[in-house]
Amino acid sequence: MFEDLSVPDVFPTPIWTVDLKPEVAGELNARLLAKILAMTAPRPVLPPGANWQTDPILHQHPDFADVVRLAESGGRAAATVRVDNDKS
Repeated sequence: MFEDLSVPDVFPTPIWTVDLKPEVAGELNARLLAKILAMTAPRPVLPPGANWQTDPILHQHPDFADVVRLAESGGRAAATVRVDNDKS
């Protein structure tokens, strides 16, 4: 399922990244985009300087369960990897 698992040395705190296989990512992105567009239509007309956001609970919405499972799976995989933080 995962194409790559890495720990880029970007900040003092490691940031785990997980790349999905292209066929998994493409299908998932298409489904997510369709769901997000359906949830946000019609978009309200906003005055200049205003912004609009969705409710911050998308991770609890059943349509996004696949993303939550992937994040949890990536987290479990990251928890099993030993990282040597000694840079000396």
